[in-house]
Amino acid sequence: MNMILSDTRTYRKEKDIKLDDLVMKVKMFVKEITPYLSEKEVDFLTNHENKLAYIYGLPKIHKISGTKCPLKRLCKLAKTLLRPLELQINHLIVDTFDFLKKLRTEYRGNPTLVAVDIVQLYPSIDNQLGIEAITYWCRKLPDKIINGFDEGVIIKILKFIQENVYMTFNDDTYNQMQGTAMGKDHAPPYANLVIAYLVMERLYPNIEKDYGKEVKSHVEENLKLYLDDGFMILDETKLTAEEFLARLNSMDTRIKFTMETSKEEVPFLDVMVKMVPNIHDGSLKMFECDIYHKPTDAFNYFNFESCAPGHIPRNVPYNLARRIATIVSKITWRKKRLEQLRPRLKNKGYPERLIDDAIAKAMTLKREDLINTKRTRIKEKQLTLVIDYYPNYEDPATKIREICNQTFPMTDKGKAGKLQTPKIIAARRQPPNLGRILSLNQTRDHTTSGNNKEGVFTKCQDKRCKLCKLNVIPDKTYTTKNGTKLTRRTNMNCKTRDLIYMLICPTCKKEYIGETGIQLNSRMNLHRNQMNNPQYRILNVSKHLNYCGNDNFKVFPFIKCHQNCYINREETEKHWRNIVQPELH
Repeated sequence: MNMILSDTRTYRKEKDIKLDDLVMKVKMFVKEITPYLSEKEVDFLTNHENKLAYIYGLPKIHKISGTKCPLKRLCKLAKTLLRPLELQINHLIVDTFDFLKKLRTEYRGNPTLVAVDIVQLYPSIDNQLGIEAITYWCRKLPDKIINGFDEGVIIKILKFIQENVYMTFNDDTYNQMQGTAMGKDHAPPYANLVIAYLVMERLYPNIEKDYGKEVKSHVEENLKLYLDDGFMILDETKLTAEEFLARLNSMDTRIKFTMETSKEEVPFLDVMVKMVPNIHDGSLKMFECDIYHKPTDAFNYFNFESCAPGHIPRNVPYNLARRIATIVSKITWRKKRLEQLRPRLKNKGYPERLIDDAIAKAMTLKREDLINTKRTRIKEKQLTLVIDYYPNYEDPATKIREICNQTFPMTDKGKAGKLQTPKIIAARRQPPNLGRILSLNQTRDHTTSGNNKEGVFTKCQDKRCKLCKLNVIPDKTYTTKNGTKLTRRTNMNCKTRDLIYMLICPTCKKEYIGETGIQLNSRMNLHRNQMNNPQYRILNVSKHLNYCGNDNFKVFPFIKCHQNCYINREETEKHWRNIVQPELH
């Protein structure tokens, strides 16, 4: 990592970068483009927890992790704007299925299989080249720009992101001056559009100029690219592999291609493309596909005994077998690969009967049907409930379905006066575990760079926010009536979610501890409504604050939970109730 960060053309070490300044810079920029955004979009882009991203390295790759970095949501917006343009690239490969559809089955002559790779694509894209490429596509495809936006604001967003990519490594902060950062949401479509621009405007015209239209058409028809990987069936009677590589490397001085050629086989994505002669016509070459595993593949499949909903491990063998049936083109090869899959699944605890059923079913599938399967959009209304998976708890989704069906019975279309229940889909997510809690991005605080501003509560200054007018305790610490010292260690504001907070009666100093998964100001609004309205004045804290506190209270938020998980917040709330012993419960 130190070697990568020592590249002074791409990275620059910064000394006085404060998170608060970067957050304010993002908010000011969003304010500039507010005419293009709805109120909800502005809130989405500006109101979220912020931490500086950090860069980390794995074998052969380095990435920037920043799920809470100030630019995270701006990058999501950029991805949304670039994606419709990206889908219009003719030579773009979306995934393995797309490659299998577009791969030709035969070629007459003596072709060469070519696989190309771009060395460190993301950091190698010059910022000016990127802006030039996106401008080209916006002007070429103006009808593909999302309604309400235009070329100017797209370029403005990309320039702002380019200028403000900051990350930390070993307590040092770096600014990426060139290229796009790995791990950012907009990076794949941005990189694809840049390479497509170079191919369209520099590669094709130069090949046509030097070799003629026929060779240009040959390259257009056979070149396939997926981010930094490429594949081509090259007829060397028209253009040699060395000449083609030279043309690729002449497109831009910073973007460098490497090439692998073969008359037998080359890998692309997870497919091994093999060239075999036609037994009836020696001049006709056929292209067959086999599954490809990298030498470093450990086949570390999901363990059957893992803590997960039962349908997940039960479907793993069939999905792996189906993948083999989709990629492998020859029946004899398919049988061999499926038999190789068997011991790998056994090592992960899968029952033999489950493996046998999956392999038997995969052998009956037709490859043509699998490749050409179309993904259909679900037209019926759906409501997705994301629930943390706890095997010892009763599944709440079943109960919610029953309540909805009782409250809003299903009716035929056209009948007025009743609501039609949407289909409820229960999605499970992994709950917090020790590994995630102890991981760097959960425990290490990146909110500051050498300053001491942890635990600050700032008012959002929104004119409609009533919490800004309340008596929020601004101090980082608060001592309860029983002498417990509570310390706020995370920066918060009125719109922070997933909190544990304390309410204090301003008259008698009695206390209440609660939790909330919604914004803090929204939760305080509910407390206020419960105090003021006798119909909702059910909780002891609401009754007490009404008559003793004169409908007023102080609030001290002190814990920010890392996960949006009700059970986690509930257990944390119980823990602090046992310690503090508040009287208003």
